[in-house]
Amino acid sequence: MALVSAPDTHLPQCVYQWPLAGVLRRVKRLPDRTGDALRARLHSFVQHTPPMHGPSIYLIALLFGAAGVAHFVWPAVFVRIVPPYLPAPRTLVYLSGAAELLGAVGVLVPGLRTYAGWGLLLLLLAVFPANIHMALHPGEFGRIPAWALFLRLPLQFVLMGWIYGALALGPVPW
Repeated sequence: MALVSAPDTHLPQCVYQWPLAGVLRRVKRLPDRTGDALRARLHSFVQHTPPMHGPSIYLIALLFGAAGVAHFVWPAVFVRIVPPYLPAPRTLVYLSGAAELLGAVGVLVPGLRTYAGWGLLLLLLAVFPANIHMALHPGEFGRIPAWALFLRLPLQFVLMGWIYGALALGPVPW
């Protein structure tokens, strides 16, 4: 039995442009119900993923997953950037870290992708005051140049646009 089957005519053309197309073709060869279930899930993912959006989805998941873990591993770093007018900085750091982790997992699940994407956009808006605080008080963050702190402000909106486009978000789902 060959590891990779011949091109399948009932798979969308975008599957062959997708990085894990070979996985879907190999799973097609599995004979049991497990293979059927796995095939259905992978096929659903591919159908809901435009050709070049797959890598972006994985990068978004990696970015927010790493940031979420960092909030729990090094909370003191993030507590420092919480504006002083917000209550319970450590709690806010843990909440934002948990939201980042949930969003990272959510963007990988086709049925949750839209909700996770909108959640990540709301999270980016919620943490924007911390970026403003950093830009307005560069002396408190001496190791980071002031220009970099100001550059983060428009980059936050670029990140939001990337998430919106990569996840093909439409109207708010709720």
